[in-house]
Amino acid sequence: MKMEDFVRRMEEEIRSEDDVKKEESVRCEHIGDPQIHKKRKIAIPSCNLQRKKHVAEINTVEKKESGAMSCGKCGKRLKLTNNYSCRCGNTYCIMHRFHDQHGCTFDYKAMAIAKLSAQNPKIVGKKVGEP
Repeated sequence: MKMEDFVRRMEEEIRSEDDVKKEESVRCEHIGDPQIHKKRKIAIPSCNLQRKKHVAEINTVEKKESGAMSCGKCGKRLKLTNNYSCRCGNTYCIMHRFHDQHGCTFDYKAMAIAKLSAQNPKIVGKKVGEP
């Protein structure tokens, strides 16, 4: 009898731990009054929000638009092979791919000057009159 009592106690402890885990996993701040199941007559906690709203709360990372790409100048739809990204951040068709054809706002001249000055440091030679 002692062994049976021990086994019964262990089973009860395991069941109580499982119930606590289930309750923790079901908890939600939007849970309203529990609904009673028709056949089994048990209380089931139900959430007042739709599942999509919960998923939206979890997924807060914004996704990039996956719509069709279009030219920033003329609005022509672009395919994967005929689109050109400019340094100003827009995508253009083959007719407007160059900076002078779409009114680019990127300063190519300043970028080239900065690149050349970084690659070619100024060399100053000694003057004749200095000791």
